[in-house]
This record gives sequence, C-alpha cells and structure tokens, in this order.
Amino acid sequence: SSPQFHVHILPVFDGVSNGIRASQQLICTNYNVFLSLLATMARHAISDAASDAEQERRRTPPYLSMLDVGANLGECSLWAVALFSAWGAGQPEPLFRFAVSAFEPRVDSAAAFRRSLTDFKASVMQSMGALNSQGLVTSDPSSSIPMVEVREAAVGRKTGFIALQVPTSSRAQASAVDSQHEKLCLGDGTCESVSVRVESLDTHPMLQRDGSGVDLMTLHVQGAELEALQGAGASLASGLVCMILFDFRAIHRSQVDEFARLLRGYSFLVFDQQARNLAGQELKADLVHDFHDVQHRAETTAIGQMAIHRGARCRTSPAVRAARQLA
Repeated sequence: SSPQFHVHILPVFDGVSNGIRASQQLICTNYNVFLSLLATMARHAISDAASDAEQERRRTPPYLSMLDVGANLGECSLWAVALFSAWGAGQPEPLFRFAVSAFEPRVDSAAAFRRSLTDFKASVMQSMGALNSQGLVTSDPSSSIPMVEVREAAVGRKTGFIALQVPTSSRAQASAVDSQHEKLCLGDGTCESVSVRVESLDTHPMLQRDGSGVDLMTLHVQGAELEALQGAGASLASGLVCMILFDFRAIHRSQVDEFARLLRGYSFLVFDQQARNLAGQELKADLVHDFHDVQHRAETTAIGQMAIHRGARCRTSPAVRAARQLA
C-alpha cells in the first residue's frame, strides 16, 4: 500500500492552517504552475527510465535540487517530496535523487514542517520495508526518501538578525518589510515582533562554486524578495540557480525596476505564469515589463512569475526542461 501523508499544521487560528483544515490539501503559493512543473518533471523521469538505453546508462535516478525560501509549513516542498519518493509497488524507486533545503524563520512553523517530514519518512519506510521483505523490491528502503533539511532562518542580503512582524491570524504573512507591517498589522497589536536569524544564500552549500547548483528555487518572503536575491548575487552571476518561482503579492512597486535589472543582469528571462511561449519553443519573450500593467491599481502587484537562467548548465536541468513543455 502507498504511504500515508499526514500534514502537521499549527494548533491555533492561522490562515494557511485553517485552509488546509478546510480543503484537506496543501496550499502552495503559485499552486498551478508549481504542480504543473512537478508533474511534468515526473513524466519526464518516468519516460526516461522506461527507455532501455537510458536504463542501461543510468544506474541511479537523476539528481534534482530545490531551495524553498519562505517554506512556512512546507506546503510546496511536501508536494514534491511525496511525488518524487518511492512509495510502493507502483513506484518502487524514487524518480529523482531529490534534495531540498527549506528556509522558515518561525519556530512553530518549522517544527510543524519537520513533524510532517518525520511522519512521511516513517510511512515510506514501513511501506517499502514490507515490499522489500516480500521480495517485491530490492532497494534499501532508506534510499526511497528525499534529503530534506529545514533551516530556521530568514534569507537576506547578509547574515545576522532581523525583527520579523508576525500577524497572529496569518503567520505565513510574517514580514520584515515596513510597508507590509502597515498593511498587515493595522497598528492595533495584531502582530508580534520576533527576532530571527538571517542567512545569505551565497553561503549555502548548494550554491558554492564547486557544487552542482540548484535546479529550482521557490521564493515567497512577503516583500523581501529583492533582499533575498541580493544575498545570492555571486550564485546568480555564476549560473548556479536555474529557475526561480516568485510570488509578487508583497513586492512594492518602487522595487520592481531594480528587481528586473537584477535578474536581467544575471542572464535570467522572466515570464508571467500565463505565458504560452514556453511550450516547444526557445524562451524568447522577456515579460518582466508586465509588472507595470497592474501598478496603477495598488502599491503591490499580485502577478506570479518564473525566471529561467539562460546558461548552458541549466539547459539540461529537469526544471527548465519541464518549463519548456508547459502550455
């Protein structure tokens, strides 16, 4: 039987936790495009493994790495972990050697994420162990589980500490950005201030120059997106990040031009989620100017985006290959 997937949420009134309670599913930012990417990567992996030539050439699944920046309860990472893991007779081997490093500065949310991972790993071990004992699979059950770490830290320009304002009714909207405080905290004491550790992405082991880099980064940090990428400047310049998914609901319009210049300067093409020119074509149209189409409506924009690096190393990335198939 397939392993059970139990998601731990916060035992308090919290927007995302309440949504998971009501819908009985994970609520991942950029839900449609993210799950489409995961499904396409999975189809490619299954198709490649079915090829006789590929099976002979490849003794182990391909490597896939992900940074989940602003992970909250793990709503995005857990989808990927469940999809890519070996889970039973129908998928006796993992689709990828999958490694995830997730950043979540709030202690309670990070702890809930870890509990979800622990329960899922135990369920996979039990399911695969039973199949192993029956001789239906021969691999070590422990090899079926992706490598996932949860780092209790925010991401910024440099390491240190910041004051994070956490809305008591929606912890996923915690922010260190002043413009967000005015919108979310309302000046009536509905936020609590928490000192949290900050890391620079350039110091992360996955992004060292001698490493293989990162296939996919999800970035959801409530207005601090620019600061997060400024702390990854050396990695971005070296082409060590192939694809970035953003949620711009919190980015202030005063930062849009600087954000666009930063990405273009590091050889990224930026696309709206609805762009159709990804399917079967070269990535030709840079749609970052579309940020401004909604600027007259509000101080912040709600356009989700994906950015893809033009470098040669990223052309064979499973994430970029999947993005080119999206329609």
